[in-house]
Formats: sequence, structure tokens, C-alpha cells
Amino acid sequence: MTTTARPRRGFRPVLMGLAVGIGAVLGVLGTALHAGIWVVGETQGGLVIPWGAALALLICLLAQLWIGLRADSVVESTTMGAVTFSLVTVTMVWPGADQLAVPYSAEAMEALPGPTIASLVWWFGSAGITFVSMLAVRWLIAREPLPAEGPETGSDAGSDARAGVGAGSGESVTRP
Repeated sequence: MTTTARPRRGFRPVLMGLAVGIGAVLGVLGTALHAGIWVVGETQGGLVIPWGAALALLICLLAQLWIGLRADSVVESTTMGAVTFSLVTVTMVWPGADQLAVPYSAEAMEALPGPTIASLVWWFGSAGITFVSMLAVRWLIAREPLPAEGPETGSDAGSDARAGVGAGSGESVTRP
């Protein structure tokens, strides 16, 4: 049995444009969502659960998997993640008092532990999710079977081939 190389699709500007656009939307949406936190116990010493950051990261992962599998390439998935991470980084290092994320410092961690942790989870998580989706898309693309080739690819041909009947010759065909 011989295997043929999987045909590669060329550059698809529409999908790349979608990856950039959706990545930007996810960067803004995730930055807004990451502020959702639960604090179990005291405000200063309780357990911080950054549910908003976790939800934003899940949305990013699903979107990156979708675009990567749709494009049949890790390039679009990685591009989407890079755009998202870039926007998150801008919100983390934005100068002035009108920040959308709380950058890490000892003072910020002491005064606002919940928002600081949520911001760090969102920032580092957006980079981590990009790496995870890159690996997942590559693995999923490699696992997809090649499309069936030959004259018996129609809807009726499959039933005869599964039944073990040759194509009109009347002889039995053994298939693994």
C-alpha cells in the first residue's frame, strides 16, 4: 500500500485576514473578560479564582483551533494567537492611570491581589494557549486521513466495496 503526500493548500488571504481580525477582537474581549474574579475568603489573603481569564483563554483556544483546522495550517492559528498576545501586552505595559490590566509589582500584588493574578493569568495564558493550539492543530492535521482516491469514491461505490463485491466483475474482494 502506497501513501501519497497530503496536498498543501496555498496562502489564503481571507483566512489570514480573519485570523488577524478575530485575534484583535479576542484580545479586546479577553481583556474585558479577564477582570472577572472570585475571591474565596478574605480580600487580601483569600483564594483567587480568575474565572474571567480562564473563560477568555478557553475562547481563544477554541478560536485558534477553529481557524487552524479550517485553514489546514498552523500559520493562521499562530497568527491569531500572536495578535491576541500583542494586544494583551499593550494593555499590560500601557503607561498612565487608565490601564485595562494590572501589571505585576509587589505593591500591586499587596493592594490588589485578585486583579493582579487575573492579569498575569490572562497575559501569560494567552502566550501559552497560542503554543498549545499550535501543537494541537499540527497534531490534528497530521491525524486526518487522506481522502479516498480512485473511481469508487461516489456514494454508491462505498456500499459495494464494503460488501466485498468487485466493481462489476462478480468476484469477491477482500479488504482489511
